[in-house]
Amino acid sequence: MQSKNAPLVSPQTMLPIDYVRYIVEKGGPVGREIDKLQQAINAIRSKEDILELSIVLQSRLTLDTMMGHTYLKPYGYAGDFEIIEKIYAQKRHANPVIDAWDQFYQKMDACDAVRNRKTYFKQMMVDAANSGAENILILGSGPCMDLFEYMTENPENTLQFTCVDIDATAIKYAREKNAAFLKQINFVHRNIFRYNTTDNYDLIWSAGLFDYLNDDQYIFIIKKMKAFLKEGGKMIIGNFSQNNPSQYIMEVVGDWY
Repeated sequence: MQSKNAPLVSPQTMLPIDYVRYIVEKGGPVGREIDKLQQAINAIRSKEDILELSIVLQSRLTLDTMMGHTYLKPYGYAGDFEIIEKIYAQKRHANPVIDAWDQFYQKMDACDAVRNRKTYFKQMMVDAANSGAENILILGSGPCMDLFEYMTENPENTLQFTCVDIDATAIKYAREKNAAFLKQINFVHRNIFRYNTTDNYDLIWSAGLFDYLNDDQYIFIIKKMKAFLKEGGKMIIGNFSQNNPSQYIMEVVGDWY
């Protein structure tokens, strides 16, 4: 006899929106269902189905899930320091339903990219120190997990860091996280459009800030920051590729543009 909880139609033959509903009703995706759910959401394109998708997922778009945190934007913007920290940490949740949805989120290519840039950051700082660099400016510094790991892994570090972020809560979090290294890190709560300094930097780093800027703002900030570079200094800017495979899911589920 068929279980009363079993779907009347095989998941393999369901329409994309029906597959999403099935996954929600069963408590979240596990294993191979994660990839299948990504494919199903990517296949939902009509306005009617997108509206239905938001209704179907409503019960999971709560602050206790990473997906819901992104959608609800408790700090006023997508990709805040808390969600970036969770992407870095990849911690499992004790609640299996929340954990299932967090694993779905963590398996997005965009999350892999965020974690990869932490690894890249640490290597760039090692290279900078070895080349004789002294001062580093970090724009949109966020939780500073990347900096924390670099400082922890390199106790003989000689670099001095200035970390600028518009989010006061992010600054507070990052300062507390890096409390052991405050002699080498200066935290500045400032909008980058208003940030000015008489200091000059060997390297200016920005991993995700430029994702939020339009073309005119992008050009303005690059020109503004270029004036802060020492002769021979360089600027490293990271932002999501235009071919980001996770872009559609980030937009329709997380309202992250």
